Amino acid sequence: MKKNILFIIVFLFVITTFSYAQSFFPNKIQNKLYTQLYEQMIRENADSLNSYPFALQPYNISGNKFENKMKEYFELNTNSKIKSNNIFHRTLRTGNMIALDDFRNKNITVAINPLFQFEGGKSSNNTIYSINRGVKIDININDKVFISSSMYESLSKFPTYMNHYIDSLTVVPGMGKARNYVNGESLDYAMPIGFIGYKPNRNFYFELGNDKNFIGNGFRSLMLSDVAYSYPYFKMQTFVGKFTFQTLWAQFVDASRNWQNTNGYDKKYGVFNTVSYTGFKNVEINLFQSVIWNNKDSLGNKREQEWGYFVPIIFFNSLNFNNGSPDNSVMGIDASYTIKKNTIVYGQFILDDFNVIEFLKGKGYFQNKFGVQLGIKSFKPLGLKNAFARAEFNIVRPFTYANKTPAVNYTHYNEALAHPLGANFKEILLDANYKVKRFLFGGTFVIATYGADSSNSHWGKNIYKSDYLSQTGIFSFNNKIAQGVKTNLFYANASVRYLMNPYTNSAFSAQITYRKEKSTLVNNNDFIFSISFSTNLINYLREF
Repeated sequence: MKKNILFIIVFLFVITTFSYAQSFFPNKIQNKLYTQLYEQMIRENADSLNSYPFALQPYNISGNKFENKMKEYFELNTNSKIKSNNIFHRTLRTGNMIALDDFRNKNITVAINPLFQFEGGKSSNNTIYSINRGVKIDININDKVFISSSMYESLSKFPTYMNHYIDSLTVVPGMGKARNYVNGESLDYAMPIGFIGYKPNRNFYFELGNDKNFIGNGFRSLMLSDVAYSYPYFKMQTFVGKFTFQTLWAQFVDASRNWQNTNGYDKKYGVFNTVSYTGFKNVEINLFQSVIWNNKDSLGNKREQEWGYFVPIIFFNSLNFNNGSPDNSVMGIDASYTIKKNTIVYGQFILDDFNVIEFLKGKGYFQNKFGVQLGIKSFKPLGLKNAFARAEFNIVRPFTYANKTPAVNYTHYNEALAHPLGANFKEILLDANYKVKRFLFGGTFVIATYGADSSNSHWGKNIYKSDYLSQTGIFSFNNKIAQGVKTNLFYANASVRYLMNPYTNSAFSAQITYRKEKSTLVNNNDFIFSISFSTNLINYLREF
């Protein structure tokens, strides 16, 4: 309570002490709508089409081009002056709550904004609500140093299908450990995110943070997505002509021992290397490799560090397997082709394990693990302005992302680092939105089939189990997608949002969600209606 009072006093002091100046946009885009609009803006500018690879997200932005685009999208006059004498008008509609421009004549800009979500509604089985509150601070120093910090503190009561997720994994989807959770009643949870970025020149960018990252052009990513909780990382990007080299080192939480740790949760580590090339006309190619490892062997003893993982060269880490490395490596390719400026075909192929000799012996070898994504998206479907549409197909074989040693599975904080369905599934996803004045109409549809596990079985969907516990036995054949308890999933969401403030993506919204999950073991139906007033600067995982 004392901390809350102190926070309010400091907050009011800041508001009344500093003068208000021109607003500016956040340093980083982490919301699907903003990502969509930013990519569209860049693609409409032919001179910069083949520059930064679109697959490397989130995007860092500077300057006022995107700010003006968002003002226009939110139906604000791009040339109008912001009402500096009304903090509520600024916060709710026209700018940052607090903004300092050219602070102390040092070319420093600062923006402070509230983060909130007030949502209430009804599901088939219970009343639902979310009360999220937080604060976000963005600092830009001479377009060379970028600092951002946000804190989300939430109290929620979720619909049944999300409670099942929380019950099985003990985490709120994408938001961390569930606290004070009892029999489906309300729970609280929190997520801190932030970063410090440094761009010394046009060829290099460095970033240290605790946040999420995404690699791909789709709604989903089979390489690295923003599904899981935030994590500490260091990212290095190098730009040489049409090439972009990115290396991301990260620390993850290993929950394979079911949170039984007494001295803090076990840690594991990851390195994600990407080489992107945008030199071909209308084509973007991204080569990818990742390795997940921990600092203990299978007996729990501390192991020597694999120093090769710190070499920022893609595929170099494959050499460690010649030294008997037990770690979990995934490699793949992401590619996109621009048919027109407004229509893009994209795809991913990832390879976890593949044994050519066993592949030639028969079909469905249990360690031939891979995934495929194919999609198409348009920023002007059917010639409609202010519209967007996407169709996407994802398929992942059984046991992909899993490992002989569960401690190095492709997860963080008990959540998948790639697709929320894990493995052993196929999925079709449709996503669209259309803006009329300040009303944004949207819809998302997911149709998926996956193979679930019955009691004490392991058919390949559960990436938290060792693949050596395969139900068909190790070194087995005839494994196929959706083996096990065949489960059909249907998810549909329709929403309408009344856009308010482009600086925080705040809006009043109403939405309807229908979700059905059916197999011989389960027959779950959720019908959900809710209304809300919220800021929307990050993605919330609901589409599963």
